[in-house]
Amino acid sequence: MEIRNFFKTEGKATIYAALVCALLITLPIAADAAATNGKIRHGVKIGGISVGLLDEEEARQKIEGSLESLQKKPIIIKGEKGVWQVTPDEIEAMPDLDESIEEALAYGRKGGLIAVIKDRFLAWVRPYNVALKPSYDEDRLNAFINSIENEVNIEPVNATITLDGSDIDISKSALGIVVDENRFKTMLLDMVYLSGKREMLLPKIDSKPFVTEAELFTVKEDFLRILKDPLTLRFEDQKLTLRGDSLKDVLIFKEFVDEAKGKGGYSIKLGVDEDKLRDILDAKFVYEGEKPKDATFQIDGTKVTVMPGSMGIGIDYLACIGDIEESFRGLPPREIMLEIGEIEPKLTSGEAKKMAIEEMVSKFTTNYPANNPPRISNIHLLADALDGTIVAPGEVFSFNETIGPRTAAKGYKEAPTIVGGKLVPTIGGGVCQVGTTICNTAFFAGYPIVERINHSFYISKYPIGRDATVSYGDKDFKFKNDTEAHVLIKTSYTATSITVAFFSTDYDTQVSYTTTPRSNPRTYGEDVTEDPNLPAGQRVVEEAGISGFDVTVYRTVMRGGKTILEDKFFSRYSPKNAVVRVGTKGVTPDTSAQQTVDPAENL
Repeated sequence: MEIRNFFKTEGKATIYAALVCALLITLPIAADAAATNGKIRHGVKIGGISVGLLDEEEARQKIEGSLESLQKKPIIIKGEKGVWQVTPDEIEAMPDLDESIEEALAYGRKGGLIAVIKDRFLAWVRPYNVALKPSYDEDRLNAFINSIENEVNIEPVNATITLDGSDIDISKSALGIVVDENRFKTMLLDMVYLSGKREMLLPKIDSKPFVTEAELFTVKEDFLRILKDPLTLRFEDQKLTLRGDSLKDVLIFKEFVDEAKGKGGYSIKLGVDEDKLRDILDAKFVYEGEKPKDATFQIDGTKVTVMPGSMGIGIDYLACIGDIEESFRGLPPREIMLEIGEIEPKLTSGEAKKMAIEEMVSKFTTNYPANNPPRISNIHLLADALDGTIVAPGEVFSFNETIGPRTAAKGYKEAPTIVGGKLVPTIGGGVCQVGTTICNTAFFAGYPIVERINHSFYISKYPIGRDATVSYGDKDFKFKNDTEAHVLIKTSYTATSITVAFFSTDYDTQVSYTTTPRSNPRTYGEDVTEDPNLPAGQRVVEEAGISGFDVTVYRTVMRGGKTILEDKFFSRYSPKNAVVRVGTKGVTPDTSAQQTVDPAENL
């Protein structure tokens, strides 16, 4: 009996204790649930701002009020070559409050009972913070980053290999130093809603050249190895042996795209010059065949007519080149049997007609002075390389991929180029004249602009806000053919102008645009050097300064009376310092000797 009573007493105590524990747990939870019904739980913060016990609208108002002052507070970026700043307003950064408030409201309400109890308890002792993730205008942010890159980036130098008579010259490559774009963007966005110290060091990384001396030494060794043994070409009962200089004449150093090296990557290998090989084979081997004829596009004013092509029969040159280049990988003797076959034109009449290239859809011309022959020569070479390019439906045209590297081996000369915010002579100077021209042709054709970067400082001869700078392996100009017809690119030039025209199908395209007034003006400084040959105090302005500013171009594209595209192009032009010489010679200054040169005259 005593044992039974004991268990009855102890059992009641256990039940009472359990009930008390349950009440101690459930009552605070119930009280918390009642107090926070439709509100954010106690202890929750958004971007470090306490929003506990606030409903959605109250939380929104509190955050917006707290962040309002930060929208105009600049973020300072410090680098070796300068200091830059940007405000959240300038990149149109705005917090994604909907997502952040939704996450804050969900805290302590998700998961099972144990998870809910755990979250609510922890919020009282350790606040839960929801990160503020800003949305921003990508064009504006990229334009800001590009304006800094234009001033500080030192591009890598690729090694080159050239054949000069009996000598093979290999130039040295050099490492570049460029802005680490991904890290810079992350660091900058992390500071948008930081109320404390808003300063950062500009992150930079090494930029490796695509082609190094080590690679080209291997190419050189291959070249010398191939020359040691003859190459025999046989056609029916005829034979041709190339050795020494005759073999060397058909060998070239070929550039080819190397995707393994990243964007714009390329390598160089030993190959065969198709034109020279054709000349040698045609002179040696007699075959009464018929050459294939490509279909062509005949331009008559603004209209296009397809001129038919035809099949050919003869020596398969491409197969021959492939066999020769394949033999380079093996051991001697090297003997190639030439093949005869039907040779299809690269473009048949049927294929040409299906391209729907019927009429001119856009044309643009830019002008330049006739006083810089190397630059003009480069512009003409670039125009020739661009002429005849066809962009398929859905294809993205890339200026750099189409033109390729601008090298001395291709005939490009040194001419002024903007590097690090200054004018320096580089191989291929003048490329931006062509880049800006085709940019405007695509702009007025109504095609989507995929990539376009303005020059680091304003060049008055180019359309404001519609210029385009290009640099192989780095800055590119791209547009997308978003129609069902192919686009034929044709170029023409004079000693003072270049024209780029697009031919395709006219879809009743209408393009309109507006350009904002210049904003965010920035004055230029002076780079002064003393000149002991000038009278004391006399100033000679060798290069005029250029003020910096921002501008945005808004474009509307209509086809068939319907708006199909509305986009904008933001440009941030940095100031360009004036270059001034000041005399130190002890004579009364003669101000009449001053002169000013426009720094952009030869760009």
